[in-house]
Amino acid sequence: MIWKSSRKMGVGVAITKNSSGGGPCAVPGKDSYMIHVVIKYDPPGNMLSRDYFVENVRPPK
Repeated sequence: MIWKSSRKMGVGVAITKNSSGGGPCAVPGKDSYMIHVVIKYDPPGNMLSRDYFVENVRPPK
């Protein structure tokens, strides 16, 4: 989702190796990793009010 008023978007990605067993989806004896994705919009797209949301988010097609 992108806000209509946003003019810039930055994306950051990091991959880390799990050090605590990998959680419920890990395969025993195999390394497991986590992928972290962060997206930043400018101007920010946080919902300040319902009106702001309606102005910046289009209805689904």
